[in-house]
Amino acid sequence: MRPLQKRTYRDSRGKIVAEELLSGYTGVVQADGLQSYGSGNYENAGCWAHARRKFVDSIPEGDTACPSAQIVALIDKVAEFEREAKKAGYTGEKILEMRQKKIMPLLDQVYEIIENLRPGKGTHLYTAVTYARNQKDKLYLFLSNAEVEMTNNLAERTVKPYVINRKNFLFSDTEKGADASAAVMSIIETAKRNKLDVYGYLLHLLTVLPEWGDAPTDEQIKSVMPWSMALPAYCKQTYSEIQ
Repeated sequence: MRPLQKRTYRDSRGKIVAEELLSGYTGVVQADGLQSYGSGNYENAGCWAHARRKFVDSIPEGDTACPSAQIVALIDKVAEFEREAKKAGYTGEKILEMRQKKIMPLLDQVYEIIENLRPGKGTHLYTAVTYARNQKDKLYLFLSNAEVEMTNNLAERTVKPYVINRKNFLFSDTEKGADASAAVMSIIETAKRNKLDVYGYLLHLLTVLPEWGDAPTDEQIKSVMPWSMALPAYCKQTYSEIQ
């Protein structure tokens, strides 16, 4: 699976926008539970980091034995198994085996605790329990799909560079400017995910694209994709290697 990041500017996070952007997509959408992503011909995966955070917020200060603390401890054990699997380079088959044998029982314990809770409305615990109950099917999806992560932290991290940059350039004046910055950040972050030298890759693109004009061929486009074997060596070197 080739890593690719695409940023798109829209002035809303509503359902109509999600349906437009994901039209025809049949894979998996992993998000924080926003209802806008709830429809379509794709599977919805939940985020255990968001679920965990809500239970952390509901732990009374100094109380390490309350139900919320027990739930957080179980989720942390799950995360530890996931880290170990990633570090060991497990195959997809082995990941699924590990998740079924080690992780599912832990998550079942989480929901056993949740089902016995009757928190008052308006409390942090009520918010956490409601979120976990509503998201259960989505939160369990990663148990049956090795390509799905336990959390959507990867997506959250990919947004962070843009947020930092936005604070530096203080927003976009126009929609065209927002579209342009989204396109540039898509290229930069995809280059990073494919372990390219960003400066070298941008230099290569800015060298060859003007030569091809407004209608490059499919073969030309394929030759500059971040995973193309035709990329020059300086696109794949780090700054220290170039020096």
